[in-house]
Amino acid sequence: MATVDNEKTVSALVIEDGVVVNILAATESMARENGWIVSNEGDIGDTYDERRGTFTSNASPAADDDMPVAEHRRSAIDWIDATADRVRASDRSVGQYLDAEYQLVAQALADYRAHPDAEVPEAIRSYAVAEGLTAEAAAQQIAEAAARVQELLQDVRRIRLAGKAAIRDAGDEADFMETARPFIDQLEALAIVQSAISR
Repeated sequence: MATVDNEKTVSALVIEDGVVVNILAATESMARENGWIVSNEGDIGDTYDERRGTFTSNASPAADDDMPVAEHRRSAIDWIDATADRVRASDRSVGQYLDAEYQLVAQALADYRAHPDAEVPEAIRSYAVAEGLTAEAAAQQIAEAAARVQELLQDVRRIRLAGKAAIRDAGDEADFMETARPFIDQLEALAIVQSAISR
């Protein structure tokens, strides 16, 4: 993993109500400060047993013959939603306010493109300085990264909605987890591609 201020980054799991809701790359000190669990185990949607320090996978909820059909259907839809959440988060760096920062940079880019003769916005100038780029090269890199994020979000949304529709449309006798599987596989493939691009 990378380093931040000479401290190695680790996999940090955000737990809410005993469930993994996010996985971040963070330093150990940042994880401790925020109460995150440092672990290479666990995935979004997994249950965390704090007393034992163990995770129970919820990757593909097991079918329970006594469970009503509506709950089986809901479990499959929840599986798709949880997987989509993890894939959407795969393009983000660590940081509680990073989405707000990305929005600030996107607005700065729009302003810069709309008024190229005006002063270069601070969000673009600071990136240019940090990366040793011209303002135009920095703006181009920001625009390309934003386009990749938008494409990822559109792909995740398309697959997620199609998967949920397939589950809702399946007959009551269907294996909803098997109905969800091809959509989960498509989402997982997006995560692999995004991980390769982010390196």
